[in-house]
Amino acid sequence: MSTRKRAFASAPRIAAKQSGDRNRGGGSPARNAGNTISAQPRRGARNTAAPAPLRTWRPAPSLRKNSTRCAEIGLPTRSTNPMLATASRRGRFDAFGKNVLRETLDLVGGADMQVEVIATSQTMDIWYVPDPARAALRAELGLLGELAAEPCQFEPFHDTPGPAELRDCVRKQLHWHHELERRAGGPVPFPRLCVLSSGRPATVLDAFGFDPVPGRPGLYRAAPGWRIDVVVIAELPRTRDTLLLRLLGARAVLRDAIRELIALPDDAWERGIALPWLLRLRFEVPADPSARTQEEAEEEEIVTEVQQWFEQLKQTLRDEARKEGLTEGRKEGLTEGQLRVLAAQFEKKLGRPLTEAEHPVLAERLDRLGSDRLDDVRLGLSADALTAWLADPAAR
Repeated sequence: MSTRKRAFASAPRIAAKQSGDRNRGGGSPARNAGNTISAQPRRGARNTAAPAPLRTWRPAPSLRKNSTRCAEIGLPTRSTNPMLATASRRGRFDAFGKNVLRETLDLVGGADMQVEVIATSQTMDIWYVPDPARAALRAELGLLGELAAEPCQFEPFHDTPGPAELRDCVRKQLHWHHELERRAGGPVPFPRLCVLSSGRPATVLDAFGFDPVPGRPGLYRAAPGWRIDVVVIAELPRTRDTLLLRLLGARAVLRDAIRELIALPDDAWERGIALPWLLRLRFEVPADPSARTQEEAEEEEIVTEVQQWFEQLKQTLRDEARKEGLTEGRKEGLTEGQLRVLAAQFEKKLGRPLTEAEHPVLAERLDRLGSDRLDDVRLGLSADALTAWLADPAAR
């Protein structure tokens, strides 16, 4: 597949912030300080891994010169302050949702996180521009594909937003339009804003006059001049074409979506996008467990369930590999048989044969790092990240 092209419909791309995630929760001091919308805590640098395949199509590594990806989600500093613990939880799930959303949108266009609206030091969660050449591919994304049919500002909220949060998003939308026109030197189309809310923001829907879109449960739209959509994740139908959006939900919606994701075939493109980010979620154990809210306790159970599934999957694969390796080993010698099986597993994940240079690298790392570590790498990385790992002499 040729390298994906990035193009603004009417203006050049501007720099994306190197770090960031918003502290959700209306009225927080960090969020309301001055004109700066990007609030603490912000975490990590964006991972350079490209998205996994959508059916038989595999994208090439993206050329994001002014963007970075989160390499890891949620390894917070221990805190006994329940307010800080809640902020950390929100940050982890917000980051997870934004990375899954960006990886999916990357399949059909250019999607950057934390795009800076230079005029006022604000940042959008995701600024997306579609690739016209991928219209057929975009149609396979269901509702998200419909929302991604034109340039759009995406703002996902793990906690249900209120009027103040919506006004923040609209303020960024207006300033971004001004910035686009300034750079273009003339009028440009007004960009669409899409707010993704885990729960139903009843106050927002009522106060700002949003109406349900016929035939699309969970989608609400303001008057045409505003160009604002609100997606209520909890109201989306439980179908495969809404699965990745439902992974941006909370509590029971998130748990059900994760179970559906795990039940998909191993080569499902949704698994390739979401599982690596999902497996990076970690929970801080508070000094006083009784200080956890019910929602925090439920979501900790969800992540624990995912981690347990992952460990069971690794053990099953190891057992199968050892059994197959022993069979091969009777013919070729134990080490050679194990290496042959491991190479076949890596090739399946990569979607291509190993190169002549990669075969000795795999053999050296099997000897140096052991099969357990190689299982972790193979299961936890996307195909392109796995290629980069094989090419990095210092990788562990």
